[in-house]
Amino acid sequence: MQKAISNYQCAINNFQSRRDEIIITHENLESIQNGTDTMNTFLLLTTDNYTPDEIEEKRKQLLEYCKLDTLAMVRIFQKLKDCI
Repeated sequence: MQKAISNYQCAINNFQSRRDEIIITHENLESIQNGTDTMNTFLLLTTDNYTPDEIEEKRKQLLEYCKLDTLAMVRIFQKLKDCI
C-alpha cells in the first residue's frame, strides 16, 4: 500500500527549484497534523480545562501549523503566477 503524502510534501515536490530554501513539515507538531486537528484543537482550548503551559504549547502549535499552511499557499501562488 502506498504511503499517504501530506499537502505540504506535495507542494514541496512541485517546487523543485525552491526545495533547498525551506523544508515544509508539520511532523514536529505533536497534536496538529491537518486542518481538522487545527479546528478541534482551537475548540478544545475554548472548552476544556488546560494549564497555562498546555495552552501556550497548543497556541504555539496552532501558529506553527498556520504558518506552514500559509507558506504552502504562497508557494502554490508563486508557481501559478510563473505559469501565466
